[in-house]
Amino acid sequence: MSPSPIGVKAIIEMCGVDRVLFGTDFGTVPISPKLQIDPVNDMIADAADREKIFSTNTLALLRLAESAPRLVPRAA
Repeated sequence: MSPSPIGVKAIIEMCGVDRVLFGTDFGTVPISPKLQIDPVNDMIADAADREKIFSTNTLALLRLAESAPRLVPRAA
């Protein structure tokens, strides 16, 4: 199941893009990561905001921002 555009926009408006993290939940039904990544790429126009959601915010939360390489997902 891919992210809801309305839900993603609402959470960004409510919390701010600096507090949104990207995640996936692979349960019993195998889903391609591309199906999770592409909708976010399509919904968020600003490249810096996408990088925050996909990588920077998580690295900052885990206090790994200084030591980790940039980890922005790429669709296959």
